[in-house]
Amino acid sequence: YNSLTANTTGNYNTAVGYEALNGNTTGVENTAIGNGSLKLNTTGGYNTAIGRISLNQNTEGQLNTAIGYNALLANTTGTSNTAIGLNALSYNTTASYNTAVGMGALYDANRTADANAYNTAIGYKAGDTGTNDITTGDKNVLVGASTAASSATASNQIVIGYGAIGHGDNIAVI
Repeated sequence: YNSLTANTTGNYNTAVGYEALNGNTTGVENTAIGNGSLKLNTTGGYNTAIGRISLNQNTEGQLNTAIGYNALLANTTGTSNTAIGLNALSYNTTASYNTAVGMGALYDANRTADANAYNTAIGYKAGDTGTNDITTGDKNVLVGASTAASSATASNQIVIGYGAIGHGDNIAVI
């Protein structure tokens, strides 16, 4: 109900769920499954949103994949992001090229200084432990549940292992 109601020239879109792709006007080849998924999308194309309010605030972002409740919720113009899991990459708005797999992975990440963040976090709350959550950092790799960088602005850190914490930029920790 109330899906694809604003669509004008957008084609090859699929919307299932209340207000899914509701604001889409010219965006093409989007798939939205779930209440409010891709709700505010207007011109963004080639997005996949599966789960309640996934990619909800996306307007122009393209080539994003969000699977899970709240996944990529706040994304507006960020492109080529992948978020799989409850609250994965929820607060990302404009950053691109992030990958978050696991509940709460990169939850607070929102690099706005430039469009390219290139962060990868795999595991439960990877990059969002409550300590040194990555917010504006870039080019980080966090693998394992509860892994954290050395700071919110960390750059080029590799952190592997349950609960491991980074020691500084350009340093790997196992």
